[in-house]
Amino acid sequence: MNKSIFKTLVLLLAFKASVLVGFSQAAGFTIYETSRNDAYYPALLLRQDNGLNLVAMSKGSGASTQYLIVDYRSNSSSKGSLVIPSTINGYPVIGLQNANTLAGCPATSITIPSSFQDQFLSFAGCLNLTTISIPLSISTCPNFSECTNLKNITLPISITSIPEYSFQNSGITVVTIPDSVTSIGYKAFYGCPLTTVTIPDSVTSLGLNLFEGCASLSTIKLPLGLKSISDGMFNCCYSLNNVTLPSSVTSIGSNAFAQCRSLTNISLSTVITSIGTNAFDRTGLKSILLPSTVQQIGDGASFGPLARIRTCNEVAPPTTNPAVRELTLISTNR
Repeated sequence: MNKSIFKTLVLLLAFKASVLVGFSQAAGFTIYETSRNDAYYPALLLRQDNGLNLVAMSKGSGASTQYLIVDYRSNSSSKGSLVIPSTINGYPVIGLQNANTLAGCPATSITIPSSFQDQFLSFAGCLNLTTISIPLSISTCPNFSECTNLKNITLPISITSIPEYSFQNSGITVVTIPDSVTSIGYKAFYGCPLTTVTIPDSVTSLGLNLFEGCASLSTIKLPLGLKSISDGMFNCCYSLNNVTLPSSVTSIGSNAFAQCRSLTNISLSTVITSIGTNAFDRTGLKSILLPSTVQQIGDGASFGPLARIRTCNEVAPPTTNPAVRELTLISTNR
């Protein structure tokens, strides 16, 4: 055989072996090897017809081989669903290389396979995302900050925590929080267009500024057993008009209800001992009844321009509670 022809055949066979691995080896994708000048060489490029492509790299060898998704590839016309395969060439896809691997992905829906091992995931900045499927193997709520088209989400019962900034400035209007969740972090729902939220009784810790800037939030159900309303929790929740504090609450933080203009009535628990600075500043409250257990009130206009502040013993406030006596004198002067 002519040497030049032989070389050509070898090159063609090598190209075929290195480029097309097989359509059926990762459902919905055509698999290619990445080129030598690719940042992830050697790796596999998983191509979809909609232009939403993934890059996967293997770890381990033989029967212990596993795959990680290390990148996504798209173009200006890429849109639609991204269903991450559970296996590649028969080996499990166990997760993302790092939390932010799919951050900013233009997919409208993302399905995470049950083969994923537990890890923190971030889909921050996925502006087109409207739906997502989270498997039971994930225990921490992913980050959906700035996902402005994500309107509704039901978290699986495997989720135990919602970390800080999880839904910050997202489009979430409805969120279903399972009874498995025990903590919700700092600014987790900051700036969301939520209207009604129910926090299950399993939650014992609520972060600072949790619902700050949720201007449409009107109704909130807080968990029984909650000990404190954290600083800034409902700051600038202009529509909030229906909130019942659990009888277990002993403290209300600074700016907790500041600028809740629609809040005209609230009942404080009979075990509350402290109220932070500007806790009720510029609310719609016309009067408030302070229990005799209150021992500390923060500096500044904690209650804003209330028409009346009463104590449980208004005629003779407890001598051990000078802060309450002072508030009674202020309300008397008005």
